[in-house]
Amino acid sequence: MATKQIFFAGDHNAGLHPHVFERLNKVNRGKVASYSEDEETKDMKKRFQEMIGKEVVTFTFNTGTAANVLGITTLTRPYHTVICARSAHIYTYEAGAPTRFAGVTMEALQTKDGKITIDQIECFLSKRTNENIYSQPKVVFITQPTEYGIVYSVKELTRLSQFCKSKGLCIFMDGARIANAVSKLNVDIKEITEDIGIDAFTWGGIKNGGLADVLVLLNPDLASGIQYVYKQFGQDAAKSRYYSATVNALLDNDIWVGNAKQANDMASKLFNKIKDNPELEIVLPVETNFIWAKLEKNKVKKLNEGFVFYEEVNDLDIQKYKDILFLSRFLTNWATTNQEVNEFADAINSF
Repeated sequence: MATKQIFFAGDHNAGLHPHVFERLNKVNRGKVASYSEDEETKDMKKRFQEMIGKEVVTFTFNTGTAANVLGITTLTRPYHTVICARSAHIYTYEAGAPTRFAGVTMEALQTKDGKITIDQIECFLSKRTNENIYSQPKVVFITQPTEYGIVYSVKELTRLSQFCKSKGLCIFMDGARIANAVSKLNVDIKEITEDIGIDAFTWGGIKNGGLADVLVLLNPDLASGIQYVYKQFGQDAAKSRYYSATVNALLDNDIWVGNAKQANDMASKLFNKIKDNPELEIVLPVETNFIWAKLEKNKVKKLNEGFVFYEEVNDLDIQKYKDILFLSRFLTNWATTNQEVNEFADAINSF
Protein backbone atom coordinates (compact mmCIF):
# COMPACT_ATOMS: atom_id res chain seq x y z
CA MET A 1 0.00 0.00 0.00
CA ALA A 2 1.37 3.42 -0.96
CA THR A 3 2.54 5.71 1.82
CA LYS A 4 0.96 9.12 2.34
CA GLN A 5 4.38 10.72 2.20
CA ILE A 6 5.41 12.31 -1.09
CA PHE A 7 8.55 10.86 -2.64
CA PHE A 8 11.40 12.87 -4.10
CA ALA A 9 13.92 10.12 -3.31
CA GLY A 10 14.44 7.98 -6.40
CA ASP A 11 13.12 7.54 -9.93
CA HIS A 12 12.24 3.96 -9.01
CA ASN A 13 9.80 5.05 -6.28
CA ALA A 14 7.14 5.44 -8.96
CA GLY A 15 5.17 2.46 -10.21
CA LEU A 16 5.14 1.00 -13.69
CA HIS A 17 3.87 3.14 -16.53
CA PRO A 18 0.29 2.13 -17.54
CA HIS A 19 1.42 1.14 -21.04
CA VAL A 20 3.91 -1.28 -19.49
CA PHE A 21 1.03 -3.05 -17.78
CA GLU A 22 -0.90 -3.13 -21.05
CA ARG A 23 2.03 -4.73 -22.86
CA LEU A 24 2.57 -7.26 -20.07
CA ASN A 25 -1.07 -8.27 -20.25
CA LYS A 26 -0.78 -8.63 -24.01
CA VAL A 27 2.13 -11.09 -23.81
CA ASN A 28 0.70 -13.01 -20.85
CA ARG A 29 -1.12 -15.45 -23.09
CA GLY A 30 -0.40 -18.94 -24.29
CA LYS A 31 2.84 -20.86 -24.34
CA VAL A 32 5.85 -19.47 -26.19
CA ALA A 33 9.56 -20.08 -26.47
CA SER A 34 11.65 -19.05 -23.46
CA TYR A 35 15.20 -17.84 -22.70
CA SER A 36 15.15 -14.97 -25.22
CA GLU A 37 13.83 -17.13 -28.07
CA ASP A 38 10.38 -15.54 -27.81
CA GLU A 39 9.04 -13.07 -30.36
CA GLU A 40 8.84 -10.23 -27.81
CA THR A 41 12.57 -10.43 -27.12
CA LYS A 42 13.36 -10.73 -30.81
CA ASP A 43 11.28 -7.60 -31.40
CA MET A 44 13.15 -5.78 -28.63
CA LYS A 45 16.52 -6.67 -30.16
CA LYS A 46 15.34 -5.51 -33.59
CA ARG A 47 14.18 -2.19 -32.18
CA PHE A 48 17.59 -1.42 -30.70
CA GLN A 49 19.27 -2.29 -33.98
CA GLU A 50 16.93 0.14 -35.72
CA MET A 51 17.61 2.88 -33.16
CA ILE A 52 21.37 2.45 -33.42
CA GLY A 53 21.37 1.84 -37.18
CA LYS A 54 23.45 -1.33 -37.17
CA GLU A 55 23.71 -4.80 -35.69
CA VAL A 56 24.10 -4.67 -31.90
CA VAL A 57 24.03 -7.24 -29.11
CA THR A 58 21.45 -6.71 -26.37
CA PHE A 59 20.63 -8.37 -23.05
CA THR A 60 17.92 -7.50 -20.52
CA PHE A 61 18.55 -7.23 -16.78
CA ASN A 62 16.42 -6.82 -13.68
CA THR A 63 19.06 -4.55 -12.09
CA GLY A 64 21.34 -1.85 -13.42
CA THR A 65 24.14 -3.28 -11.30
CA ALA A 66 24.13 -6.57 -13.17
CA ALA A 67 24.01 -4.76 -16.52
CA ASN A 68 26.97 -2.56 -15.59
CA VAL A 69 29.06 -5.43 -14.25
CA LEU A 70 28.43 -7.73 -17.20
CA GLY A 71 29.35 -4.91 -19.55
CA ILE A 72 32.60 -4.29 -17.71
CA THR A 73 33.35 -8.00 -17.56
CA THR A 74 32.95 -8.19 -21.33
CA LEU A 75 35.36 -5.32 -21.97
CA THR A 76 38.09 -6.28 -19.51
CA ARG A 77 40.42 -8.92 -18.13
CA PRO A 78 41.17 -9.23 -14.39
CA TYR A 79 44.44 -7.30 -14.74
CA HIS A 80 42.65 -4.21 -16.05
CA THR A 81 41.65 -0.92 -14.43
CA VAL A 82 38.33 0.86 -14.92
CA ILE A 83 38.54 4.66 -14.71
CA CYS A 84 35.40 6.35 -13.41
CA ALA A 85 34.13 9.26 -11.37
CA ARG A 86 34.08 8.83 -7.60
CA SER A 87 30.32 9.36 -7.77
CA ALA A 88 29.83 6.60 -10.38
CA HIS A 89 27.30 3.95 -9.52
CA ILE A 90 29.80 1.11 -9.98
CA TYR A 91 32.14 2.72 -7.47
CA THR A 92 29.76 4.09 -4.84
CA TYR A 93 26.50 2.18 -4.97
CA GLU A 94 27.22 -1.38 -6.13
CA ALA A 95 29.01 -2.86 -3.10
CA GLY A 96 32.23 -3.54 -4.99
CA ALA A 97 30.48 -5.77 -7.55
CA PRO A 98 32.83 -4.91 -10.47
CA THR A 99 35.88 -5.84 -8.42
CA ARG A 100 34.35 -9.10 -7.23
CA PHE A 101 32.88 -10.35 -10.49
CA ALA A 102 35.09 -8.75 -13.15
CA GLY A 103 38.24 -8.85 -11.02
CA VAL A 104 39.22 -5.34 -12.11
CA THR A 105 40.64 -2.49 -10.07
CA MET A 106 38.88 0.85 -9.96
CA GLU A 107 40.42 4.30 -10.31
CA ALA A 108 37.88 6.81 -9.01
CA LEU A 109 38.40 10.46 -9.93
CA GLN A 110 36.92 13.25 -7.86
CA THR A 111 34.83 15.64 -9.93
CA LYS A 112 32.93 18.91 -9.67
CA ASP A 113 29.73 17.53 -11.20
CA GLY A 114 30.24 13.83 -11.96
CA LYS A 115 31.94 14.42 -15.34
CA ILE A 116 35.49 13.15 -15.70
CA THR A 117 37.84 15.08 -17.97
CA ILE A 118 40.48 14.21 -20.51
CA ASP A 119 43.11 15.93 -18.36
CA GLN A 120 42.23 13.69 -15.41
CA ILE A 121 42.45 10.54 -17.52
CA GLU A 122 45.72 11.63 -19.11
CA CYS A 123 47.23 12.35 -15.70
CA PHE A 124 46.35 8.84 -14.51
CA LEU A 125 47.66 7.22 -17.68
CA SER A 126 51.00 8.95 -17.22
CA LYS A 127 51.39 7.07 -13.94
CA ARG A 128 50.58 3.66 -15.41
CA THR A 129 53.37 2.50 -17.71
CA ASN A 130 53.13 -0.80 -19.56
CA GLU A 131 54.81 -2.85 -16.87
CA ASN A 132 53.48 -5.99 -15.24
CA ILE A 133 53.62 -4.36 -11.81
CA TYR A 134 50.64 -2.19 -12.72
CA SER A 135 47.02 -2.97 -13.39
CA GLN A 136 46.48 -1.71 -16.94
CA PRO A 137 43.85 0.95 -17.77
CA LYS A 138 41.27 -0.41 -20.18
CA VAL A 139 37.81 1.14 -19.71
CA VAL A 140 36.63 4.70 -19.12
CA PHE A 141 33.25 4.45 -17.40
CA ILE A 142 31.02 7.50 -17.75
CA THR A 143 27.47 8.14 -16.57
CA GLN A 144 25.04 10.03 -18.83
CA PRO A 145 23.66 12.06 -17.18
CA THR A 146 26.02 11.93 -14.23
CA GLU A 147 24.97 10.89 -10.74
CA TYR A 148 24.51 14.63 -10.13
CA GLY A 149 22.15 15.00 -13.09
CA ILE A 150 24.65 16.88 -15.26
CA VAL A 151 24.72 16.06 -18.97
CA TYR A 152 27.75 15.46 -21.20
CA SER A 153 27.23 17.45 -24.40
CA VAL A 154 27.68 15.77 -27.77
CA LYS A 155 30.86 17.80 -28.24
CA GLU A 156 32.25 16.69 -24.87
CA LEU A 157 31.45 13.06 -25.62
CA THR A 158 33.06 13.27 -29.06
CA ARG A 159 36.29 14.73 -27.69
CA LEU A 160 36.38 12.19 -24.87
CA SER A 161 35.80 9.30 -27.26
CA GLN A 162 38.48 10.46 -29.69
CA PHE A 163 40.98 10.74 -26.86
CA CYS A 164 40.15 7.31 -25.45
CA LYS A 165 40.44 5.67 -28.85
CA SER A 166 43.86 7.26 -29.33
CA LYS A 167 44.95 5.65 -26.06
CA GLY A 168 43.46 2.24 -26.75
CA LEU A 169 40.73 2.64 -24.13
CA CYS A 170 37.13 1.48 -24.35
CA ILE A 171 34.23 3.67 -23.25
CA PHE A 172 31.30 2.29 -21.30
CA MET A 173 28.29 4.54 -20.70
CA ASP A 174 26.01 3.95 -17.73
CA GLY A 175 22.66 4.97 -19.17
CA ALA A 176 20.38 4.21 -16.23
CA ARG A 177 18.89 7.66 -16.93
CA ILE A 178 19.95 7.98 -20.56
CA ALA A 179 16.39 9.01 -21.45
CA ASN A 180 16.82 12.16 -19.36
CA ALA A 181 19.95 13.03 -21.33
CA VAL A 182 18.28 12.32 -24.67
CA SER A 183 15.40 14.59 -23.70
CA LYS A 184 17.65 17.36 -22.38
CA LEU A 185 19.94 17.35 -25.43
CA ASN A 186 17.04 16.80 -27.86
CA VAL A 187 18.97 14.15 -29.76
CA ASP A 188 18.48 10.59 -30.95
CA ILE A 189 20.15 7.96 -28.77
CA LYS A 190 22.40 7.07 -31.73
CA GLU A 191 23.95 10.56 -31.62
CA ILE A 192 25.35 10.06 -28.11
CA THR A 193 26.38 6.42 -28.47
CA GLU A 194 27.21 4.92 -31.87
CA ASP A 195 27.97 8.20 -33.63
CA ILE A 196 30.65 9.20 -31.14
CA GLY A 197 32.26 5.77 -30.74
CA ILE A 198 30.87 4.41 -27.46
CA ASP A 199 31.72 0.70 -27.14
CA ALA A 200 28.85 -0.28 -24.85
CA PHE A 201 26.07 1.36 -22.88
CA THR A 202 23.10 0.55 -20.73
CA TRP A 203 19.59 1.70 -21.53
CA GLY A 204 17.64 2.36 -18.36
CA GLY A 205 14.04 1.25 -18.17
CA ILE A 206 13.82 0.68 -14.43
CA LYS A 207 14.14 4.39 -13.58
CA ASN A 208 11.83 5.28 -16.47
CA GLY A 209 8.60 3.51 -15.52
CA GLY A 210 9.70 0.02 -16.54
CA LEU A 211 10.99 -3.19 -15.04
CA ALA A 212 14.23 -3.92 -16.91
CA ASP A 213 17.45 -2.33 -18.12
CA VAL A 214 19.25 -3.30 -21.32
CA LEU A 215 22.97 -3.75 -21.97
CA VAL A 216 23.83 -2.75 -25.55
CA LEU A 217 27.15 -3.82 -27.07
CA LEU A 218 27.79 -1.71 -30.15
CA ASN A 219 30.58 -3.94 -31.44
CA PRO A 220 29.42 -7.57 -31.77
CA ASP A 221 33.08 -8.67 -31.75
CA LEU A 222 33.15 -7.72 -28.06
CA ALA A 223 30.36 -10.17 -27.29
CA SER A 224 32.30 -13.40 -27.70
CA GLY A 225 31.25 -15.75 -24.89
CA ILE A 226 29.04 -13.18 -23.19
CA GLN A 227 26.04 -15.51 -23.27
CA TYR A 228 27.81 -17.84 -20.84
CA VAL A 229 28.62 -15.07 -18.37
CA TYR A 230 25.04 -13.82 -18.72
CA LYS A 231 23.88 -17.25 -17.56
CA GLN A 232 26.42 -17.28 -14.71
CA PHE A 233 25.07 -13.93 -13.54
CA GLY A 234 21.62 -15.46 -13.12
CA GLN A 235 20.12 -12.93 -15.53
CA ASP A 236 19.12 -15.32 -18.33
CA ALA A 237 15.44 -15.24 -17.43
CA ALA A 238 13.27 -18.14 -18.59
CA LYS A 239 10.26 -15.82 -18.87
CA SER A 240 12.20 -13.37 -20.98
CA ARG A 241 9.12 -12.20 -22.85
CA TYR A 242 7.94 -10.26 -19.79
CA TYR A 243 11.18 -8.32 -19.33
CA SER A 244 11.35 -7.56 -23.05
CA ALA A 245 7.70 -6.51 -23.05
CA THR A 246 8.39 -3.79 -20.48
CA VAL A 247 11.21 -2.46 -22.66
CA ASN A 248 9.10 -2.55 -25.82
CA ALA A 249 6.28 -0.76 -24.02
CA LEU A 250 8.53 2.18 -23.18
CA LEU A 251 9.93 2.26 -26.72
CA ASP A 252 6.40 2.46 -28.17
CA ASN A 253 5.81 6.00 -29.46
CA ASP A 254 8.95 7.14 -27.59
CA ILE A 255 7.18 6.89 -24.23
CA TRP A 256 10.61 6.56 -22.62
CA VAL A 257 11.63 10.03 -23.85
CA GLY A 258 8.29 11.52 -22.82
CA ASN A 259 8.66 10.04 -19.34
CA ALA A 260 12.11 11.58 -19.02
CA LYS A 261 10.85 14.96 -20.21
CA GLN A 262 8.16 14.90 -17.54
CA ALA A 263 10.78 14.16 -14.87
CA ASN A 264 13.09 16.88 -16.16
CA ASP A 265 10.27 19.42 -16.40
CA MET A 266 9.10 18.73 -12.84
CA ALA A 267 12.63 19.25 -11.51
CA SER A 268 12.86 22.53 -13.41
CA LYS A 269 9.55 23.66 -11.99
CA LEU A 270 10.59 22.77 -8.43
CA PHE A 271 13.89 24.59 -8.89
CA ASN A 272 12.16 27.76 -10.06
CA LYS A 273 9.89 27.70 -7.03
CA ILE A 274 12.65 27.31 -4.42
CA LYS A 275 15.74 28.89 -6.00
CA ASP A 276 15.26 32.27 -4.28
CA ASN A 277 14.74 30.81 -0.81
CA PRO A 278 17.62 32.06 1.38
CA GLU A 279 17.22 29.08 3.75
CA LEU A 280 18.70 26.61 1.27
CA GLU A 281 21.41 26.76 -1.35
CA ILE A 282 21.18 25.01 -4.72
CA VAL A 283 24.59 23.44 -5.21
CA LEU A 284 24.63 22.53 -8.92
CA PRO A 285 22.83 23.54 -12.11
CA VAL A 286 19.54 21.70 -12.65
CA GLU A 287 19.85 20.04 -16.06
CA THR A 288 17.76 16.88 -15.74
CA ASN A 289 15.69 15.51 -12.84
CA PHE A 290 18.11 16.24 -9.98
CA ILE A 291 18.22 19.10 -7.51
CA TRP A 292 21.13 19.15 -5.06
CA ALA A 293 20.81 21.47 -2.09
CA LYS A 294 22.58 22.52 1.07
CA LEU A 295 19.99 22.43 3.83
CA GLU A 296 20.30 22.57 7.62
CA LYS A 297 19.66 19.32 9.49
CA ASN A 298 16.71 20.64 11.47
CA LYS A 299 15.01 21.67 8.22
CA VAL A 300 15.73 18.28 6.66
CA LYS A 301 14.11 16.61 9.67
CA LYS A 302 11.07 18.86 9.40
CA LEU A 303 10.65 18.19 5.67
CA ASN A 304 10.93 14.44 6.24
CA GLU A 305 7.67 14.52 8.16
CA GLY A 306 5.82 14.74 4.87
CA PHE A 307 8.39 14.12 2.16
CA VAL A 308 10.96 11.43 1.41
CA PHE A 309 14.31 12.37 -0.12
CA TYR A 310 17.90 11.27 0.28
CA GLU A 311 20.81 12.80 2.13
CA GLU A 312 23.76 11.78 -0.02
CA VAL A 313 27.48 11.77 0.74
CA ASN A 314 29.15 14.87 -0.71
CA ASP A 315 31.84 13.79 -3.21
CA LEU A 316 31.99 17.12 -5.04
CA ASP A 317 35.41 18.61 -5.63
CA ILE A 318 34.17 22.13 -4.92
CA GLN A 319 36.08 24.12 -2.34
CA LYS A 320 32.99 25.96 -1.13
CA TYR A 321 31.37 22.68 -0.01
CA LYS A 322 34.47 20.78 1.14
CA ASP A 323 33.40 20.68 4.79
CA ILE A 324 29.85 19.46 4.11
CA LEU A 325 29.46 15.70 4.60
CA PHE A 326 25.97 15.32 3.15
CA LEU A 327 23.83 17.14 0.59
CA SER A 328 20.07 16.93 0.12
CA ARG A 329 19.00 15.35 -3.16
CA PHE A 330 15.53 16.03 -4.56
CA LEU A 331 14.74 13.70 -7.45
CA THR A 332 11.69 13.80 -9.68
CA ASN A 333 10.39 10.96 -11.87
CA TRP A 334 7.98 10.24 -14.71
CA ALA A 335 5.03 10.15 -12.31
CA THR A 336 5.84 13.33 -10.35
CA THR A 337 2.86 15.69 -10.53
CA ASN A 338 2.44 19.44 -10.43
CA GLN A 339 0.57 19.10 -7.15
CA GLU A 340 3.44 17.17 -5.55
CA VAL A 341 5.92 19.81 -6.70
CA ASN A 342 3.72 22.60 -5.38
CA GLU A 343 3.32 20.93 -1.99
CA PHE A 344 7.04 20.27 -1.66
CA ALA A 345 7.94 23.81 -2.73
CA ASP A 346 5.44 25.26 -0.27
CA ALA A 347 6.92 23.18 2.54
CA ILE A 348 10.45 24.31 1.70
CA ASN A 349 9.40 27.93 1.35
CA SER A 350 7.64 27.85 4.69
CA PHE A 351 11.05 28.12 6.32
